[in-house]
Amino acid sequence: MNKTCNDTPWYALGDPWVLAHSGWVPEKSLYLETIFTQSNGYMGIRGYREETDKSGPSCREGYLGGMFAKLPPTARELVIHDFPWDSRQMLALPEIFSAWVVLEGDGFCLTAGDLEAYESSLDLRTGILRREVVWSNRAGGRKTRLRFTRFLSADCPHLAVQKIDVEPLNWSGEAEVFWDYDIGQRTIFRCGDPAKANPACPHCTILAVGGSGQAVDGLVEVDGAGHRIAYASRLEGPGASSSA
Repeated sequence: MNKTCNDTPWYALGDPWVLAHSGWVPEKSLYLETIFTQSNGYMGIRGYREETDKSGPSCREGYLGGMFAKLPPTARELVIHDFPWDSRQMLALPEIFSAWVVLEGDGFCLTAGDLEAYESSLDLRTGILRREVVWSNRAGGRKTRLRFTRFLSADCPHLAVQKIDVEPLNWSGEAEVFWDYDIGQRTIFRCGDPAKANPACPHCTILAVGGSGQAVDGLVEVDGAGHRIAYASRLEGPGASSSA
């Protein structure tokens, strides 16, 4: 007896080359972050939301191909089979796509206002991840459309690009966007046993940070491997400024 299912999964609807999802579902945030992961063969970053509020669980990680670090003592205690040689773990990149959007003094947060529209899509032809939100703050009813666009370059595998558009729909005033990332970000250790804790472990030593004009940069050394990773970030557009 053959059975048919009329419930087509969300990822099979519409253009087969575009993963498109409507609505914000906090309990599915980790799943959607995984589905919307971007990679260019060298660098991979999960599709986490730009804002760093607590609207839902999040694993805000990115990785470099072949980049591993020595397990610190806290993590080694959780390893079931502790080998005599030093174990290695993938190193998490800073949250380079995190941003804080402030609209007339109100920080944009999904749960601190009224959400009227929420759309996410990953175009598998271009590798571009888009998210569009229509949001109103509860205090003043100011309605704003926010568009977040980002991609990892295949032509230059070291390059990640992010664009944020802020469109006031029923108000005028000041909109500010802040970027802040920690190049010494800790990596969540996963031992494979969900009953055990997943500690956030430091895996690198910060060697240098700097900033001038619209650019910031930093250099870290990976513990145990001696690899060095250099970061540089530049803002473009009117009103942009940076500091270390």
